Amino acid sequence: MRGSLVRPHVQVEVGDASLPLLLLRRQAIERFRRDRRPQDDGYRLVTLRMDEIRETVLGMCRRARRLQTVTTWVEDTASLAAGDAQNRALVASTSLDMTSYWDAGTLTPEMIRLLADSTSLNYHVGYGPTQMKLFDQHEVLVPGIEEGEACHLLVLRGAPAVRAAMGYLAAVRRSSVPAAALTDPGEVSLTPRQHDVARLLADGLRDIDAAASLGVSVRTFRTEVARLLDRLGCETRFAAGVRYSLFVDPPSTVTRRAGAVAVDQVGKT
Repeated sequence: MRGSLVRPHVQVEVGDASLPLLLLRRQAIERFRRDRRPQDDGYRLVTLRMDEIRETVLGMCRRARRLQTVTTWVEDTASLAAGDAQNRALVASTSLDMTSYWDAGTLTPEMIRLLADSTSLNYHVGYGPTQMKLFDQHEVLVPGIEEGEACHLLVLRGAPAVRAAMGYLAAVRRSSVPAAALTDPGEVSLTPRQHDVARLLADGLRDIDAAASLGVSVRTFRTEVARLLDRLGCETRFAAGVRYSLFVDPPSTVTRRAGAVAVDQVGKT
């Protein structure tokens, strides 16, 4: 899925919100490498073989009452389907309250369809550049370090880590839409101009630049965006861009003013 579906100012906001968490992670790794202590007041490092990671993380999830996750990378559709089945089983067998945010840049259209169809789970799609899991607003699992055959899971703990994780999650949440909102809108007929507007949304251009590309005022462009959102049954520009990419068959050419910047066809991964 095209990363440009997320507007630049949103990427900046979420990226800035992730910095306190990334700083705490770096400090914990530096302390471990200096002192070789597996834990202190701000972190604990769990040393595992690579084949032990999945079951260890799953055990942490089973013990939690509430879990909030941000996933930044998925290997392929098959692994996503397996993870979805695991999540279903986990929620069904425990009282776990789980909310999952998926970074749109790592997802193919097939993956987004899979998430959208999992209506019983609280999945969201948006922008999340840093992977993490927050357990019960108590501990934060972030990417650790690898040393030879061993892998270290890094768990940050304490009030600073929880505050950093919550701030990051809040920014990710603002960038996201429920995956269930990205289902097939059914038969949709758009005018050539609406196709143009949809492509510009998918490219993440600023309103002033998109309006200039179409040769209209910013006010007119925003009016046309509102009409497009209504046509696609979406509440946000991001959702409209994703739905357009997944389900609407755009024409191969776009009418432009002379000298306007060309926009690629949406839907390529």
